[in-house]
Amino acid sequence: MTTHSGLIQSIAEKVIQPCRRAPDTSELEVSLGARDSTGRYTAGVSKDYAERVLEALRAGGEWDQVHDWKLMTDIWFGTEGIRDTRRPGQPGAVRCSKTRIGWVDTSLQGPMSVYVGTCTPIAARITAKKEIILPTPEPDTSLPEAIVEEITMVRKKLRKSYVRGSFQYDVTMVWSGSTIEMVEAMDTSMATYEVEIECICLSDYLDTHSNQYVAESLLLKVQDLVPGASARPMYTHKI
Repeated sequence: MTTHSGLIQSIAEKVIQPCRRAPDTSELEVSLGARDSTGRYTAGVSKDYAERVLEALRAGGEWDQVHDWKLMTDIWFGTEGIRDTRRPGQPGAVRCSKTRIGWVDTSLQGPMSVYVGTCTPIAARITAKKEIILPTPEPDTSLPEAIVEEITMVRKKLRKSYVRGSFQYDVTMVWSGSTIEMVEAMDTSMATYEVEIECICLSDYLDTHSNQYVAESLLLKVQDLVPGASARPMYTHKI
């Protein structure tokens, strides 16, 4: 069984240190999800859990920024992890390539009353990714036929975000499918729900904090989102 200090060390070595090697092109985030009977992690939480997280965020004190619900569509294509992100009312797309460079999964301790899927206790994945922004596609609302044929996954997302200091907390409704038409045909009842925490000022944050500090900061922020974990004010730990 992994001890608390062992978990901190594992996150520091496997996730934080890879980000430190290239902070300007790295992404550090935590997602909440579940582990199945084999220990395999799957991102996503129940609708009830997502709503409770939103309630906690709304009651979480003063925020630097609150971004109301925003719609976007991620289109993945090819075999190199290339993704286009398109937003209504904005021409073209933001194209990037993302590669996972390190991660640690952990089950969350505490009074767990929220379950995902087949009643598996909620878990967290702390992830480091390499993100490269690619040349922007032409500002056209349609996709070239060649790219449409290469689409591997489409994810339509409706997201609300809360920002404090170097961290952004996202609650997202997601509709996933293999084609744009499939996703557009889905109604609200077919949405899944995701909760994520991202360090949005990673380079500066790593410049001023040790690997252990960052690892502890992430875990404390996750713990704040576990219903009933404590009665303390939110986000007062290791900002």
